[in-house]
Amino acid sequence: MSQIELFNIKHKEYKTCRTCIHRERWRCGGSIIQYCGKRKSNRTFNNLKKIKVTDIACELYQDKQ
Repeated sequence: MSQIELFNIKHKEYKTCRTCIHRERWRCGGSIIQYCGKRKSNRTFNNLKKIKVTDIACELYQDKQ
């Protein structure tokens, strides 16, 4: 196997939280924290699930259009 074949990796295309309509951005102090508007959490002050925009989208995902 040559080096060209070795590093020719095909990436799967996943939908992420970055493009979901339920993503909310909240300013907390000097930073911005992303939350999901549909998924609930008991660990945050606003009862929304804290997310990373690079997470793979859940079953509640709806595309922005």
